[in-house]
Amino acid sequence: MSLAEIDLRCHLRIQKVRISTLQDPNLMMGRIMDVSDGAALVTVSLADGPLHPAAIIENVAQTAGRDLTVGTLYGILDRMIGEGLVVRAAPEGRRRPYELTGAGRTELCGYLAAMSSALQVGQQRLAQA
Repeated sequence: MSLAEIDLRCHLRIQKVRISTLQDPNLMMGRIMDVSDGAALVTVSLADGPLHPAAIIENVAQTAGRDLTVGTLYGILDRMIGEGLVVRAAPEGRRRPYELTGAGRTELCGYLAAMSSALQVGQQRLAQA
């Protein structure tokens, strides 16, 4: 899939999230923010495709400089599985990877759109101060 196709799919999901937020403003930050920023980092890590837990921990450390413990990661994954955002992917030998569902991708797009908007407002306010 090309970057343009991914961008279009994300744009369409964001529009769906925005429509949903008109009906329920509490959905704007979505379930990701309810868990913690750790869940957002895990979700971003899984956006490229399935990863096993050790790879998720490594990815979060490399991209965000945050160390997730195994217990914290499994707590996040269990909650996200319960909410239909993540599923266990097909095993790769002894490794048990996880992947985002369609709902998880939609949630991530909405989260990133909300954070992008919040960052823009924050930067504007800081520039005016």
